[in-house]
Order: sequence, then C-alpha cells, then structure tokens
Amino acid sequence: MNDDEANKMAKHVKSAWVSRAPSSEKRPWGAELSWTALPNIHGKLIDIHQGCRTSLKYHLLKSEVLFVLSGRIIAEYGDERTLKDPVGHPWEKQELLPGHSLIVQSGSPYRITALEDSRLIEIGDRKVEPKTVRLEDDYGRD
Repeated sequence: MNDDEANKMAKHVKSAWVSRAPSSEKRPWGAELSWTALPNIHGKLIDIHQGCRTSLKYHLLKSEVLFVLSGRIIAEYGDERTLKDPVGHPWEKQELLPGHSLIVQSGSPYRITALEDSRLIEIGDRKVEPKTVRLEDDYGRD
C-alpha cells in the first residue's frame, strides 16, 4: 500500500498543534497554571507555599499523576475504600522529593502539604468532573 492509499483509508490524519494560552488561578495555598493537552488530558503547574496544604479531597472520575519538580511535600493518601474502612485500608503518609510522583486514581482521597515552597506538575485525564469532593479544607471552600 502506498501513502496515497493509506491516507484515503485513514479515519483522521494525526498532526501536531499549538494549544491555547494557559489559564492561571490563585489558590489560598499558592497557584495553578493549567493547560489543555491531548483530548482527555490536561496539565497543571502547581505552586504550594511552605506550610500550606491542599484540601483533603478526591475526584469522582478524574485520575492524575503529581510529579514533584522542586521542594519537599508530604502526601497523605488512601485508596477508594480508605474513607469507609480506615483499618482495613489505612491512610499512607510519605515525604516526596524532586523526581518523586504520586499517582492518584479516581475515588482515592489525598492531600498535599508543602514542607518548603514546592512546585509540582499534574497530568490528569480530563473526564467531565461534576465537582471535586472536598472532605476537609483549611480555607473554608466547599
């Protein structure tokens, strides 16, 4: 099969493109710079100030990977059964350094605390998320 025949049979042509400008949002604990990537994938650059922490939360549909670029953080996390059965599915707590990743599947609760000013990259799937389920929040958010 030559290139012309292959192109006629293809359902779509794969390509490269430039994404729209990222959006930036201040958070009580720092800031997030978000961008769109491939369909169903997004990215965030997350800055967390020393001594601050994110809400204790989980996502109903979204899974994500948090990669530590700089700083030191404490990750508190569990699996999808931790909230209902903390004895059988206990909370984990671990210090992460640059180069470490926290992988969080949907339904799994977690919280990040910055031991020093820290920068993370988040890559997640962009499933339509009804709402982040916040279990605890130091800043009074729902």
